[in-house]
Amino acid sequence: MTLRYRRRRRWIFPTIVAACLLALFITIDDWSRDFTTSYAVMRETSEDPDLRPVVFERRADEVSDAIQEAAGRIKNWEFIGEARVENTTMVVFERTSRVWRLKDDIVLRIEDLGDRCRLGGESRSRLDYGDLGQNPRNLRRILAELRIVLDDRG
Repeated sequence: MTLRYRRRRRWIFPTIVAACLLALFITIDDWSRDFTTSYAVMRETSEDPDLRPVVFERRADEVSDAIQEAAGRIKNWEFIGEARVENTTMVVFERTSRVWRLKDDIVLRIEDLGDRCRLGGESRSRLDYGDLGQNPRNLRRILAELRIVLDDRG
């Protein structure tokens, strides 16, 4: 081996470690939450406005169809099923992470209010460790895609 090659090789491991740490720092949104919590719930009292229930001026069945279309546009999301109990429809998805193949369960609840509906939900990791902010990102992502689908439908 040449001296030049050995010097280059010596920097490979520290560079990889630095890149991993940088990626970790970029993905953490809430340092007090992301290492200890493995779920996210949409609540009226949430400090994050993106994690509050949303009222749509559309029928519940239309929103349910749009949710399934929106989730179909997101990689690694799989539709599990839909159930209706009285005036609430629950739509269930499973998200699989790319690298470690970890699973998150996403349950969206659509409450029928007549000509409009209220959407709430939760995302929960199957492992009981900190999720590094993935569950709130799951809820934000499905809401963003849902808004795009509903806007496209007019």
